[in-house]
Amino acid sequence: MNKRTRKKLHKRHLELDVIDLSLVAFWRARLFETPVGNDLPLDGSHLEGVPERFRKAIRRHRLEYDVARVPATEAEPWLSEGGLIVFRFRAREFPSVVRYSGNNPDVI
Repeated sequence: MNKRTRKKLHKRHLELDVIDLSLVAFWRARLFETPVGNDLPLDGSHLEGVPERFRKAIRRHRLEYDVARVPATEAEPWLSEGGLIVFRFRAREFPSVVRYSGNNPDVI
């Protein structure tokens, strides 16, 4: 698979699947407990708490992402309004393929 296609595939799954992990209790708890800036791997060897449909895609296409809690200043200011905690979801092979989410620390 060529590099352009791999990038599109990483972006597609980032937008459709990876960012949704911020809604999964297991991942939310891990992210809130992990120190700011520490990446959690999401790849064929690290699939705990990942829905089965997405697990298959990660394995089939050898997708690799890093997920982290990051300083609010790294993302758009509105994502941290009201005390929300910012999570970053990034394709390891393509660091420009990145998304952020604002998360209420009182909801796990």
